Amino acid sequence: LCGPGANKFVSTNETKLVKVSYMKTQRRFFIIPDQRHAPMPKPTQEAASAAPVKILGILKPEGISRYMGNKIESTMNQHFITHWEGKKEVKVYPLVKAFSLTLGCQFFLGIDGPKFASEFENLYFGIYSVPVNFPGSTYHRALKAAAAIRKEIQILIKEKIDALSKGQVVDDLIAHVVGAEQDGKYVPRLEISNIIMGLMNSSHMPIATTLAFMIKHIGQRPAIYQKILSGNLRY
Repeated sequence: LCGPGANKFVSTNETKLVKVSYMKTQRRFFIIPDQRHAPMPKPTQEAASAAPVKILGILKPEGISRYMGNKIESTMNQHFITHWEGKKEVKVYPLVKAFSLTLGCQFFLGIDGPKFASEFENLYFGIYSVPVNFPGSTYHRALKAAAAIRKEIQILIKEKIDALSKGQVVDDLIAHVVGAEQDGKYVPRLEISNIIMGLMNSSHMPIATTLAFMIKHIGQRPAIYQKILSGNLRY
C-alpha cells in the first residue's frame, strides 16, 4: 500500500482491521509486549506521569506547523550557511543525517543541535541485525544505544514536567504529551520515552537517506535543477 490514504487506513485501524507484528529486535529495543499482545505492566506511582496516550494530533501537518513554526526554515538556512555555502566539496549524507537529527531533537525533545547521533545510528542498524547479544555485535551496540537514549529522554521528561509545573510555556512533543490531559488516559514515563525514541528512530535515518538520494538525482539532472531554482517545476 502507498499514498496518504493508504497510510491513514493502516495507522487508524490497528485495533480493528490491522494486526501489527514486531520483530524480536524491535520488541527488545522498545520494550514492546510479545506477539500475544500481553498488556504492559501497571506502572507504579513513581514511574507514572500525567501523559495522555493520544499524541497523533501534534504529528499532523497543522500540528507540526504550529509547534515548529519557522524553526524548520531557520534551521535549514543556518545549516546551509554553516556547512554548504562557500564549500567546493561537501559530503552530503553525513550532513543531511545531522540536519534530520537536529530537526528531530527540536521537534520531539525541544533541544537544539543534534544529539544521540551515534546511538540512533547503532539503534537503526541493530533493528535489522541478527539478535545475538555479545560485546561488539551490532545487536549489542543497539541495546546499549537504546538504553542510553531512553535514560536521557526520561531525564528530559522530568525537566518538562518541572517546567510545566512552574507555568513555563514549552512547545515540543514531550511537553505536549506530559502536559495535556485527555479522558484520564495516562501512560508511564518509560512508555513515553519508548514512543519518543521510536518516532525519532523512524524519522531520522530514513529521511536522511531520502534527502541524500534526492540531492544526488537532482544534481544529475541540470534541467530539473534549473526548474526548481526558477520555481517552474511541475509534476
